[in-house]
Amino acid sequence: MATILTNKHDIPEVFFKACLIDKHVTRGDISTTQLIDAPQIRRLRAEHDIEEDVSDRIWMLFGTAVHHVLERAEIGHFQARHLMEAAEILNEGSEDEQKVAQWIIKKTKDKFPEVFQSKDLIENTMSIIVDGWEISGTIDKYDFERKTLQDYKVTGSWAYVYEEAKKKWYAQQNIYAYMLRQNGYEVNNAEIIAVFKDWSKFNGMRNKDYPKSPVMSIPVKLLPDEDILKYLKSRVRKHKASVAGDNIPCTAKERWATSEQWAVKKPNGKRAVRVLPTEELADAFIAENEGFSYSGLYKEFRPGEQKRCDSFCPVRELCPQKKAFDAAYNVEELKTK
Repeated sequence: MATILTNKHDIPEVFFKACLIDKHVTRGDISTTQLIDAPQIRRLRAEHDIEEDVSDRIWMLFGTAVHHVLERAEIGHFQARHLMEAAEILNEGSEDEQKVAQWIIKKTKDKFPEVFQSKDLIENTMSIIVDGWEISGTIDKYDFERKTLQDYKVTGSWAYVYEEAKKKWYAQQNIYAYMLRQNGYEVNNAEIIAVFKDWSKFNGMRNKDYPKSPVMSIPVKLLPDEDILKYLKSRVRKHKASVAGDNIPCTAKERWATSEQWAVKKPNGKRAVRVLPTEELADAFIAENEGFSYSGLYKEFRPGEQKRCDSFCPVRELCPQKKAFDAAYNVEELKTK
């Protein structure tokens, strides 16, 4: 189904037009990015028209711009590829246009012989077949001399600080490494070249875990092929089941969920005396401390947050899992004494 792009905040038209451009290439049944994400999101996108505001795409646009600039640094590859793309379009036209296409191809090969002799891959899309499904992915760069796979990420600094946030990156890079090997390339190393859009020198001085520069190389541990294939089969199985109509709810990690908690508070107190993971522990704390250190203690339920569901998921308005969660907590008695 289609994505309907809105502009509720009157962002300048040039940004709106830029956000309409989508150069992502998906061959076959599923892309690597879709494969490692929640099956429920992919299914709902396929079944419904999705409304999305251009304001939600601005940072994605920024990431595309950074990719474009870095790609242009490989100037031979960049110019040759665009000339070859023009030739491909002309080849679909009239006999005269096809002659022009052949002339462009010859001139491109004459002008950029090093590109056609190079075994480096720049913005290259490849695919593999796993359990009958074709999985595609576009790698940013494969350095043939170093046998190294590179991927550019424009991201927030928090993604570097929290290891959990990088796990999708690691999975994606391992799948790309597997694809390369299946296509005859040797891969000894992989790395993420991270560009931190919100980087602060001051935060870098204060926090030892914070990225030390606005651009960093993050090494990726490469797993054995048999482990990657096992993971691929598991993901394909889930997505196939979802397409067939099975209800596969998003996991807590896919929802960016935090656990529910019980806060123990004093009357008229703004902050909790203690925050505990279960009601039983909250009751025990009140029983142990009421009348000694505190008086009038009561417990307050705090439902876990579903951060992606609440603010970032493109299908949140259609999702039955989110609707069920919201309904359950709307009738929950959030405060009991």
